[in-house]
Amino acid sequence: MGYLISKHDDPKAFIMKPVLTCPQSMVIMAMEKTGKSNLFANVIKMLVAQFDLNAYKTATFNVSNMTMYKELEAKFIADRKISTKPIKHIINKEANVGYFVPPSIMDLAREVNPYMKPYKEAMKKLNEYIWDKDQLEYDKQIDSIRRIISDMPAPIVVIDNLTSLMTEVYIAALANYEDKFPKTKGENYSIKTVDTYGGAQYIRLALQNIYQFIQTNIAPIIVYLGHVKPKLIRKDTDDLTASDLDMEGKVGDIFTRQVEAVGILSRRDNEGLFLDFTKRDDDLSIGSRVANLNGKVIKIADWANEGEDPVNVKKYFDVIFPDIYNS
Repeated sequence: MGYLISKHDDPKAFIMKPVLTCPQSMVIMAMEKTGKSNLFANVIKMLVAQFDLNAYKTATFNVSNMTMYKELEAKFIADRKISTKPIKHIINKEANVGYFVPPSIMDLAREVNPYMKPYKEAMKKLNEYIWDKDQLEYDKQIDSIRRIISDMPAPIVVIDNLTSLMTEVYIAALANYEDKFPKTKGENYSIKTVDTYGGAQYIRLALQNIYQFIQTNIAPIIVYLGHVKPKLIRKDTDDLTASDLDMEGKVGDIFTRQVEAVGILSRRDNEGLFLDFTKRDDDLSIGSRVANLNGKVIKIADWANEGEDPVNVKKYFDVIFPDIYNS
């Protein structure tokens, strides 16, 4: 499918094509203990970026595709309680994007940079062909980018999880605030104490910045895992909405409107794990802008029978990401 950048009856109309047919940003919501860890563990072409220090501590299996990114942040939070040093001393501005990127996310960007660099350069070139309306070179470049993605060891990065990622957002928000108002450095231990609104505007801006940084620098496809708010643990999964995502205030609604797909993960006894992209009447965020997912409930993994390893059951990521697993 293409998109015309001029009149439909213009024979010289420039036709844009999607680089990938699958969503390049997705939120997967789930209740606790649904099986998210098992689902993404040891899946080829995926890297699980773990921001939860407590994750996998009780796991009975080895995880070969996961890396931890919370140790530095944990140290920072501990130091911050007894120190009034400017937050800038630990926040990395290497990203050169005009806002602060927490060290853990910069570490992740460095790790994937060897294979993301050619991808980003190719995407920049693609935009030049769009600007010049050079259809022939544009089409060639699309094919080239798809080959680059296919050759990547991990074109899909799973951010686990959004609740823990928000700690990074708060740090970045406070860093941005102190950079904007230098006289406040060392006065606040939390972005939530800088004004009477709990720093909401700074938190939202920092989240937007970090989201854009992740989408641009970490992988062609990003999956954000999110928990349902603990107080809603008994709510039926069919009734869940984006507002139930464990992110404070309206942040969950705002975040889910940015991504291309939002699915709810549920477990059906003796059947398996399913991703629900069915829209709710009172919530337009659930669903997908990608036609082959929108409005569908898709089986993503088989049921693990007693004594069977839940990590090694058959999984169906080819349905969600056909560009990666069917290429």
